[in-house]
Amino acid sequence: MRPGRHIIAAALLLSLAMPQAVLPVRAAAATTAGAIDWQAWSPAVFARARAEGKLVLLDLQAVWCHWCHVMEATTYADPAVTAILRRDYIAVRVDQDSHPDLSRRYENWGWPATIAFDAEGRELWRYRGYLEPDPFARALEDLKQNPEPLAAAVAFRALAPGAGAGLLPEIAASMERRFAFAYDAGVGGWGTMHKFLQAEALDHVLGPAVAGDAIAGRMLRETLAGALRLVDPVAGGIFQYSVRTWDDPHYEKIAAAQADALRLFALGAAWSGDAALEGAARDIARYVMTTLSDPSGGFFTSQDADPDAARGITGKDYYGLDAAGRAAMPQPRLDRNLYAGETGRIAAGLAALGAALDDAAALDRAARAGDWLLAARRRADGAFAHGARDAGGPYLPDTLQAAQAFEALYAATGERRWLAAAEAAGEALLRHFADPAGGLANADVMIEVAGPVGAPYFHLDDNVAAARLLVRLGHATGRTVFRDAARRLLAFLAHQEAAGLSSFWPGLLTLNREMAAEPLHVVVRGPRADPGTRALFAGARALAMPFKRAELLDPAEGPLPNVAVTLPDLGRPAAFVCTATTCSLPIFDRAELVPTVERLLRPAD
Repeated sequence: MRPGRHIIAAALLLSLAMPQAVLPVRAAAATTAGAIDWQAWSPAVFARARAEGKLVLLDLQAVWCHWCHVMEATTYADPAVTAILRRDYIAVRVDQDSHPDLSRRYENWGWPATIAFDAEGRELWRYRGYLEPDPFARALEDLKQNPEPLAAAVAFRALAPGAGAGLLPEIAASMERRFAFAYDAGVGGWGTMHKFLQAEALDHVLGPAVAGDAIAGRMLRETLAGALRLVDPVAGGIFQYSVRTWDDPHYEKIAAAQADALRLFALGAAWSGDAALEGAARDIARYVMTTLSDPSGGFFTSQDADPDAARGITGKDYYGLDAAGRAAMPQPRLDRNLYAGETGRIAAGLAALGAALDDAAALDRAARAGDWLLAARRRADGAFAHGARDAGGPYLPDTLQAAQAFEALYAATGERRWLAAAEAAGEALLRHFADPAGGLANADVMIEVAGPVGAPYFHLDDNVAAARLLVRLGHATGRTVFRDAARRLLAFLAHQEAAGLSSFWPGLLTLNREMAAEPLHVVVRGPRADPGTRALFAGARALAMPFKRAELLDPAEGPLPNVAVTLPDLGRPAAFVCTATTCSLPIFDRAELVPTVERLLRPAD
């Protein structure tokens, strides 16, 4: 470590040694004349830094983040800090929800995330979380005197020609052992620091649990039961996470957490019959369809943890009250920005809930959101914009999560228009974001600087989600372009795992499993408006199996794009269930669907 880094390390250790209780946020002390001249993120920032001989400091924060508010009102209001930033830095502030590329790059460093760059875009310093004024000022001074670039945060490995198609069996087995070891038995969740609904982990155990795996079932039950304590019992919605146990929540309610909880609680209820899980799913649906719902059809981004940070009223004060008590207090702020990614994610969650719990209101609201995405965020080139006035992009998460919403709506309604929308969005994913390295880059157009922030970034979980979507699109449409793209992404991701970029990666295991499997396929044949058709399709879409195809074949709408067998017209609505090797006799009663599926999937004696 060079001498300057010793100074930074000592300053940060001093800060970390301070008590980390939730602090009230006081009014900023800096005067307008001495305030920081915050800039927007753009190539012009680095051009100006080169011209003025300055460094660039990025303050990446979140609207809903308590410690971001604290740092803004204390550290960034400190006269010494403001003086250094005005003299030696171009200061940039970005709401991470507004900029998916920066958010994905630096999510492991926030929030707030503080990153310093030289004028060429090379990273000099990365810091996670709140930092007191004095150590921050010393770190800023040292960086200016010793601007030594850091090693790249992530070293992605390009996919070599002829690389393997997936995870080697021994690698997959090792990853499964790590996954099992990380489980917090008796408490639920994976790891012990934070408790939240880890969607990739729960997706990985859901399929085996439905198939009868007792260990997977225990993990699923314990984790969902613990997560019930994160659901707001008054207004609905789910808090983002809890510290160490399930009983010490951070009170922000963000779109991603609501979307995952909608789907996972609903599927858990459909699998187990647990009324508490169903109630939680419906409470979260109530919250997103009221508090987070915009009349245009989109969804808001988040609700703050603190109702009145300036007066020192914290989320713990507010959320401990009943409805009457809360009504007498300021309401936590809503981030009313309408982003394609967040709206798509909630729409997919509502569609999954509507399918699993036969909730027509949830399905109607999901469809409205899907229509909003197509009307308000689809670009002329087929990708999806993030917000109404993006400074960059398009960004992978927006097009991906719009496509996931359309695919979920097709699975829940059987309406061909949603399959067409998902297919077009899948094509846009490959057209805009496929990179020669083998993965899907986070942004179509990078900021033009020499450092790592100007290079393509591959968010591994987004790449897993995209590959799983492409697998489903391949099955639904029969198009090899989607299946081939999914195989290439699996190979790219397996290459990253071999490079040690992730030690806990259940999503990759799930993708590897789904790539090698044939989903259960249920086709309901009959006129769409016929009550018998509707009842059978409602039963098909409600099957708790996460990897399945439920489709509606109305002869008046033409053939489905990828059905391997001929389904006869029997004069009345009928359902047909097929596995990779076997198809059932026609089913005329919804009550026979589950027993038929169980018989087909039961191992042969």
